[in-house]
Amino acid sequence: MKALLDACVNPQHLNTTVLSTPDRDYTARDFIEGKNRVLEMLGPGVDLSGQRVVLLIPDVFHYASVIFAVNERGGVLVPLSLQYRAGDLSAVLDAVKPHYIFTISELPGVSFSRLIRDWQRQSGVQCTIYEANNEYEWQRTDFPGVPAVKDDLYRDFIFFTSGSTGIPKGVVVGQENLIPYLEVYPRMLNMKSTDRLFNVPPLTLVAGFCGLLSAIHTGFRFVVPGKFDLPQIAQTMKRTGCNKILSTPSILKALYTMTQHLEPGVFQNLDECYLVGEMVSEGAVNEFALLKHARFIGVLALSEAGGVMTADLRGKLEWKPDSSVQVKFLKENGMSELLVKTPTLFKNYYNQPGMTRDAVTEDGWLKTGDLAEPSEGGKIVLIGRKKDLIKKGGAQVVPGEVEKVLTDHPCIVQAAVVGVPHPVFGEMVVAFVVADSPFEHAELYEHCKTRIARYKVPDHIEIIESLPLISGKTDKVALRQLYAEQDHR
Repeated sequence: MKALLDACVNPQHLNTTVLSTPDRDYTARDFIEGKNRVLEMLGPGVDLSGQRVVLLIPDVFHYASVIFAVNERGGVLVPLSLQYRAGDLSAVLDAVKPHYIFTISELPGVSFSRLIRDWQRQSGVQCTIYEANNEYEWQRTDFPGVPAVKDDLYRDFIFFTSGSTGIPKGVVVGQENLIPYLEVYPRMLNMKSTDRLFNVPPLTLVAGFCGLLSAIHTGFRFVVPGKFDLPQIAQTMKRTGCNKILSTPSILKALYTMTQHLEPGVFQNLDECYLVGEMVSEGAVNEFALLKHARFIGVLALSEAGGVMTADLRGKLEWKPDSSVQVKFLKENGMSELLVKTPTLFKNYYNQPGMTRDAVTEDGWLKTGDLAEPSEGGKIVLIGRKKDLIKKGGAQVVPGEVEKVLTDHPCIVQAAVVGVPHPVFGEMVVAFVVADSPFEHAELYEHCKTRIARYKVPDHIEIIESLPLISGKTDKVALRQLYAEQDHR
């Protein structure tokens, strides 16, 4: 099996710019040279087979260079988000017990050097840590301790989920499962070598990383933000002439709201907007006046399955599976769950055989956790997420259904619905809404009562300035914590 970078590089695009950041452009040849510099730093003959290598690197070029080098030496790569909540990072490190860690020393307000060293001291795991300063000059430190057991894995990846609904879990994806992305990704996003795509999903998740791999292979330009700085993002899109964007609805909304008057040309240049990571309600795209000419496409992608299906968000909200995907439905308790088979299906959840058995049937079908119904022409209607179901007094409430009703109100631009504990009913329905004009709570309650069953109407409605995000998704854990911290007497 070829090393990953060798499998991705297309000689035809070797000198084509395939990655742009706010201040630099990179070709496929640059990645080859970056990988070779990391290999030289590791030293000749170092075999990383079965050894877990954690990455906490914000710069995309250096992040990818380390990945390609470690992959070539057979290592098991564990890319981690720099945005984990307090405690999540230590929990993931405890679960992984890495042999190597490549980390930035610090970011504003966070000393990763201290966090990593504190973890190593408390865990007692033998570990080699490479720390980089802001110029990415690496310093190696070998920490003694109890040697970690090697995995029976070779050139695999362990992608940890965002943790937007709970503690992150490790999704094991083999290199052989990443290679089909080189065809699936460009097909689902209609990418050509002349396209310039602004990418919001983090490269520590499968979809973001495979976008970069596809750019290296196909020759389109993959444009990434350096940090979550909306004016800088607009300037980067302007500099690179982006004609497509892949974003979560929340971040696109924030970007548009903050910069539409400063850089209207950025949006007028977009031909296609791809939205991923959150449920989108019908008509939600109509608020982008500068994008009336653009196609809006919803993308359903899962870490466990890769790209699954797309929907035309300007039409009826129905989803069409990709040509590489098989689908079927599992009926249970009056609801149907979507099951899929894909060429990019994951191997398992890391060290979680029970969780893997619960998610994948014996004959290889992934239970996506999406509640769905078949429609005409092989299309699919999504209803909500199974794990988000709120169980209230013996009845089940789908948050997505309630969120759609809330955002249908003319004053509400965003909504998130969660279940919180209740001493009598088990759970109650709590809605968090973002409004663009004043409204009466009684009016919004009445709006809901005339559109959904009484038990689905939110028990409490909280107004907030913006929904909290983690890796571009609404952070429902933070919303539950926010509600718990408030006085509701």
